[in-house]
Amino acid sequence: MTKQTQIKNYPVVALRGKVIFPDAMTSFDVGRLISLTAVSHASEKELDLFVSMQKDADKEDVAPADVYAVGSVVKIRQIAKLPSGNLRITVKGLYRARAEEIYEEDGCLFANVAELPAVHGDPVLEEAYFRTAQDVMHDLQANDPRISKEIASVLDKSMDKIEDPDVYVNTALTHLHIKEEIKQTVLETVHVVERLKIFERCLNDELEIAKLEKKISATVRRNIDKNQKEYFLREQLKAIHTELGDDEQERETLTEQIKNKHMPAEAEEKALKELARMDKMPPSSPESTVIRTYLDWLIELPWTEQTTDTKELADAQKVLDEDHYGLEKVKTRITEYLAVLQLTGSMNAPILCFVGPPGVGKTSIAKSVARARGRKFVRMSLGGVKDEAEIRGHRRTYVGAIPGRIIYAMKQAGSINPVFLLDEIDKVSADMRGDPASAL
Repeated sequence: MTKQTQIKNYPVVALRGKVIFPDAMTSFDVGRLISLTAVSHASEKELDLFVSMQKDADKEDVAPADVYAVGSVVKIRQIAKLPSGNLRITVKGLYRARAEEIYEEDGCLFANVAELPAVHGDPVLEEAYFRTAQDVMHDLQANDPRISKEIASVLDKSMDKIEDPDVYVNTALTHLHIKEEIKQTVLETVHVVERLKIFERCLNDELEIAKLEKKISATVRRNIDKNQKEYFLREQLKAIHTELGDDEQERETLTEQIKNKHMPAEAEEKALKELARMDKMPPSSPESTVIRTYLDWLIELPWTEQTTDTKELADAQKVLDEDHYGLEKVKTRITEYLAVLQLTGSMNAPILCFVGPPGVGKTSIAKSVARARGRKFVRMSLGGVKDEAEIRGHRRTYVGAIPGRIIYAMKQAGSINPVFLLDEIDKVSADMRGDPASAL
């Protein structure tokens, strides 16, 4: 009987999710009683083992039909007992074999196996596929960090350590992270050219996956590095502010105050942008002082605060009578004005203009109107105002710049609907610095 058809009997170990190739040293764990019995039987009688992958890795009780017919005959090199009670078996793959029959006896599986030698074809075609596979393997080694340097040196085509393509495929697949089903297919293929074709397809797939993983990893690393850099710089800036006596809590308070003021979206965005600018400036900078003053004004201005008007005109008339004796025409005109305002519900009304010599009660009438309506009262005197900037406000480019008088008065009022008195408007004059009247 020839070597190819010689039948030998070996104990069988069914492997869960693992394929063992010839020509390679590898380890596996056994814990099931049927596998422990097979290892014990082979060790006692100094027999080799037939190892083959289990078709369903989740199945606990293995039967002869649950094991692939094609596997490897291996020689036991070492047996080590693990703390869990399982055994770790180190074996050396001898040759590929097919189980002609698998049966159970004495509590373990046995198989009658015959060797499956490699079938070589056209040597030129085989060499071409072999070289191509080596080139792809070389590229994969450069892109997949999971391939150890020791295995890479063994498979390096420049070293020519493995000349047989069949042995090369067996050695490479032992250490590559490829699906076990594909490995089983390669193990069952006896024609070397076909094995090289399947092997090369697997390598190309793994190469594309490795390149994609490398790209994703590089992208994630860049993002992490960027975030770490920003975090580091923020912590440095915080430490610098702390050393300079700058309170980080103050910045958080400013941010909270800005958001709680319910400003229009444009104003809030501008305020937060200016706050971010101030964070990047040293506290001693003049520009930082200007920005801080600007933010304080934005926070202190009334954006949504308002008073509730008195609805009854009789109450308003009563207040006017209490504060002023006589002046019937003036009080009647004011009452008419308030009545129209109440009916229309709109502020698009004529501005009341009080005209008269000093001391006749113009300002006190305005105060009475505010008290009659239940509103805040603010007075802005325009006597002697010659600079247009006093009305509009100064540009922020100047150190010490402040808003105009109208904004200042609104801050004093503390509400968005005060009674606003522009006093001594007849004394406004224009000169070379502008025309306050046009600003009004």
